[in-house]
Amino acid sequence: MADFRKLVIAALTAEILSGLLLGVLQYYLTQPLILAAEQFEAPATGSEHEWQPEDGWQRFVVMSAFSNALFWLSLGALAGFTLTKLKL
Repeated sequence: MADFRKLVIAALTAEILSGLLLGVLQYYLTQPLILAAEQFEAPATGSEHEWQPEDGWQRFVVMSAFSNALFWLSLGALAGFTLTKLKL
């Protein structure tokens, strides 16, 4: 049981540290590109504005979560893991 606890703590620590590192890298490297590219988007026509994350912490959190998920999915794909259907 002690080995399992160590494994879980190590996995959680690695996830937190990698998430923070990827979030900081994205905040300083990717977010400026996204904000610059949004200048070229056409304004929404017709309906009310859809929800969009505000500049700052909302955009940072949403994009960090997305990039972290993509990172782990691609790492798993490179390692040979496959996604299977959940059987209920």
